[in-house]
This record gives sequence, structure tokens and C-alpha cells, in this order.
Amino acid sequence: MNLNILFIEDNENELFNIIRVLKKSGVNLNHHVLVDCAEDLINALKSDVKWDVILSDFNIPGFGGEQALEICNTASGDIPFILVSGIVGEETAVSLIKSGAKDYVMKDNLSRLPESIKREIKDAQLIKERNDLIIKSNKLSQIVESSHDIILNFDIEQNITYFNKEADVVFKFSNSNQISLAQIIDQDWDNFFQTEVLVDLNKWGVWKGELYFKTSELTDLPVIASIVQHQKSEFNEFSLIAIDISERKAHEKEIIELNAGLEETIKIRTAELSKTNDDLKLKNKEITDSIKYAKYLQNSILPTDNYIKKLFPESFIFYKPKDIVSGDFYWFEKSGDKILFASVDCTGHGVPGAFMSILGNNFLNLAVTFFGLEKPNLILNKLNNQISKALKQSSTSGTTDGMDISFCAYDPKSKILEYAGAYNDLWLVRNGKFEEIKADRHPIGLFLNEEFQNFKNNEINIEEGDIIYLFTDGYSDQFGGPKSKKFKYRQLKEKLLYISDKPMEEQKEILEKTFEAWRGDLEQVDDVLIMGIKL
Repeated sequence: MNLNILFIEDNENELFNIIRVLKKSGVNLNHHVLVDCAEDLINALKSDVKWDVILSDFNIPGFGGEQALEICNTASGDIPFILVSGIVGEETAVSLIKSGAKDYVMKDNLSRLPESIKREIKDAQLIKERNDLIIKSNKLSQIVESSHDIILNFDIEQNITYFNKEADVVFKFSNSNQISLAQIIDQDWDNFFQTEVLVDLNKWGVWKGELYFKTSELTDLPVIASIVQHQKSEFNEFSLIAIDISERKAHEKEIIELNAGLEETIKIRTAELSKTNDDLKLKNKEITDSIKYAKYLQNSILPTDNYIKKLFPESFIFYKPKDIVSGDFYWFEKSGDKILFASVDCTGHGVPGAFMSILGNNFLNLAVTFFGLEKPNLILNKLNNQISKALKQSSTSGTTDGMDISFCAYDPKSKILEYAGAYNDLWLVRNGKFEEIKADRHPIGLFLNEEFQNFKNNEINIEEGDIIYLFTDGYSDQFGGPKSKKFKYRQLKEKLLYISDKPMEEQKEILEKTFEAWRGDLEQVDDVLIMGIKL
């Protein structure tokens, strides 16, 4: 264990004796400072050093342990403070413990000190992790409550156990004592839930489709809904997230009414519009709404392993979020004869990154299913435009949020792979040799003092046995190894080339073990995503 220790002590011989005991027990000092007055202590606490523990003598001429503890509590109360002194009296020791000292170790019994330090550092870390989780949970709750989507929780008996503000506006739930899902869905919901929803949940982990809600005003509200089951809930609960599509439905009705009165000369055009409208109705069932409530909600927007294996039998996804939720995500879609897929890295990680990932996923779905785009560069141009509009970005104002992406479209019949990228390159291994297709050096999202730039489309003629790799920067940016340095892209390229002749699942296992071995005890710095596909 390597620590930064701040010593409050006026006797160097005592200090050397303490250091000797610590080193003998396996506690080494990365950095340490000796102070013996209030001014030096305050300056040490204000320094750039991140102190792991403070060890303080009690009896220092002109500067006692009680004053030192008061200064430490004021400047940085989360650093463990351990009193290491001679006999100070039981009442004094108890008073110091009540004031914030974590332990009292007598100098004639220093064998207790190493274990006391380890214990208090571990307790401080647990407290920090608990507080971080509380902050993240509060942020997620704020996102759900401010959402314009309808978000409900319900149990296996169809009783609604939670609803957000938008749901209360639509259904006036707060005026009812007990409400069930069957009361607000305009169809034979109980039978539909048993025969359709539960079947899809057991098979795919998510149900998606169109529903009609009955509002508090007894009007029908058409929605596209997603339902997921809380996998770790002891109450067997479900979550439903719905987005209002009444405007789109009204538009469809207008088109049908208009078509009925059109002249013969535009019948061909009417048929084309009707077919397009039918296609949009079918494809919109596949669009997932903004899922923001927790990890299981974010996971519902990711394609299932079964779906990916159906598209690419020889493939792997190594996906390791840094926090509970992730700013990285992967995306797959079948469009005609083409298979579209992408790896995406949103700015940030945790809650902010997850919010951006939901925006990115929804806009990718819209680009393909609503706008009918298949060319990777055109999809990235549309994604860039949609993200900038959603975040109110311009060349002179707005946020600096966005995303890096690798986007591919593969036609198995023609064996042509199309690729466009925003900062994230595509790597190809062919016959044991490594090729790199560079991405454009501008991101998705319009940053300050920048103008919109179009993305370039690349075409690659695929040969049997080719392997392509898509990735984000989390793996290469991870600190670790013997010198606590970044893994870097060069080492990642060498690793992928070395293991490229192995089965895809074995490649994933090797990458995961290599990452954990490199990281060691260090914190994961970013979300990690690597996709490997053998064509």
C-alpha cells in the first residue's frame, strides 16, 4: 500500500520510528510532510497533495492535538485523523474521538497503527462511494421528473406504483387512491400483457410497440411505448416509458383524407405516399424512447446479444461502463439488404454521458427509420444537425457536448462495407496485416467557433475472413501497468493483431483480462467499448 501521509510531530526520532513500523507492515510512503505548528499544517492542507491520512502527536509545545484536529476538520474533514501519542488520559482521548479523530494509538504500541490506517482509509472510501451514489441517484430522479415522456412503474398485478410529473398531467393520478394500468390502456390489456408483453420480456428483455392511452379527459392518446422488467427488484416490478405520437397520427389521418379526394393524375404519387406512410408506421414501432430512469432502462436501448449474433454470428462486444450508467453505446439496425451498426462515445460518462447516449440513440433511429437514410456519411450529417438543434448549439453559443462515432453499413450481397467516422477510426485486419481507415477530424455536435462540416463516405471491398474493429477511447486511455501510464492505441493495435486469428469470443475474453490486469487497483477512467466483427 502506497500512501501520502501528513505527520504532525515535533520529534524526528519518533517520526522515523513510526515510518519504520509502517514500512515493516507493508505501508510505503509516496509522499509525506512533517509539520509542528498551525501555520505549516494549514499550508500543507492547502497544497496539491491528496492526503490519505493524518497522524498527529498530542503534546507539541505551543501547538496541541486538539488545535490540530480543529484545523483539519475545518480544512478537510474527510481525511482520516489518527492520534499517535503517549498517554493523554481517557477523558481527553474520548473527547478527541467525539470531535472527529478516528483512532488513538499509543507510541509504545505502534503495532496497532498499520491496521488502524488501513481500516480508516477503507471506511473513508466507503463513505465517499455512498455519497457519490446518492448524488447520482438524485440526478437520475431529476431527469425522470423533468422528462416530457410518460414514465410509470407497475407491479405484476398491474397496479401503478410510481408515475412522473408528465404522467400525472395526462392522467391526473394524484386525484385517485389506487390506479391500475388496465384503467388507462384502451384495449384488452390483461390478455395482451400475458400473451405479448411477458413473452417478449422473457425472450428479448424488452417489449416495444404502439399503445392507446385513455387520458383524464377520456380522449385516446397514441404512444410508442417500451416496457422493461426490474431484474433485481424483490417486488417483481416493471417500468413503462411512452412518447406521445398523436401529432404524427393526426398527420397520417390528414394524408388519408387528402388522398381520398385527389384526382386520377396523382394516383401513382398517392400510392407511393401511402406505402411510405405504412413503412414509417412499421418502423416507428422499433424506435426506442428516451430511457433515463436507471441502468436497466439504458440497457433496453442496446441491441440484445441474440439480435447481434443473428446479424453477425462471428462477433463480440466488449462493453464496460465506468459508472452505473454509460456515455458509450453500440447500435445495430437492419435496413433492407444492409446491416447498419455503430460504436459511439458521448462527452462525459455516468449520468451526463447516459443522457447524451439516449439522445444519440434516438437520433440514429430517426435518421434511418424516419428520414430513410442508409449512407453512413449522410446519417452522420443528419445526426450532427439533430444533436446541435437539440442542444441549441451554434458557432457562437451553446454547449460543448457532442459525440465521437464510427458508423458502418454492410451489404452482404455486394460485400461492400461503407464507413464514416467522427474522430473514431476503423481498423481492419486482413490476412494477418493491419489497415487503418481514418475518420474525419471533427465531432458530432457544433462547438464554439466551429462551422458545420460534412462527413466523408468510405467504401471497402470486403474479402472473406476480414475482421473489422470499432472502438471508443476508454480502453486506450486507461491508466495502469508498472508505471501507471495510459494503455494507448499503439499497444491496442498490437494486441488486436496478435489475437486476430483466435475465435471472436476468445478475443473478447483476452481483451477483458488484459484490461483488468493493466488497470490493477487503479480506478477505471472512462467507459470502454470495443466491437469486433468477422465478415
